[in-house]
Amino acid sequence: MKLRTVLAAAGLATVALITPAPVQAAAPLMQERFTFTDQLVECGYDFAQTFSISNLLLDSNPSSAGQFFRFSYNWRATGVYTNPLTGEQAYIAGHGVYKEIQPRDLGGGQFTYVELNVASFVITDSSGQVVLREAGSVAVTWLFDSLSDSAPGGEQLSATPLRVSGMKPSLTGDVDYCAVLDSAIG
Repeated sequence: MKLRTVLAAAGLATVALITPAPVQAAAPLMQERFTFTDQLVECGYDFAQTFSISNLLLDSNPSSAGQFFRFSYNWRATGVYTNPLTGEQAYIAGHGVYKEIQPRDLGGGQFTYVELNVASFVITDSSGQVVLREAGSVAVTWLFDSLSDSAPGGEQLSATPLRVSGMKPSLTGDVDYCAVLDSAIG
């Protein structure tokens, strides 16, 4: 559950960050850092998180005829789960990198590229004991239409999973995050 919340926040941040910027001759086109906080209830526990992102939008590669702009970002998140009945707490900390790499021009403004996500996070109880640790990478090949407008942005047409490396039980559904939290602070 928690990883889904972190990934959802990262996804929302990604959508916000890929808003087209004006085409400029200088690279990078956009570079910014921001932090936001979020509070919600997850698995019956109060949850507060701080999410920091540093992103970079690079000018188009000459080999893409000015149509493909590479996007990347680094993220770092920390959070605290609190059992509202007992006050017990569990902590989550994670970090990751997202990059668009290996663009291939298919002609007609269409490209394939590899989206690479490398991340790790750990959940600890109030004594510092690790109750869950995940680390690994996920690569997905995208078919992308640049709209042939020489501007960042476009339309993602399809995705093909390429590989999953490392410990990623959240991707296979092998982890019940609510049960992990129950064991730590329930």
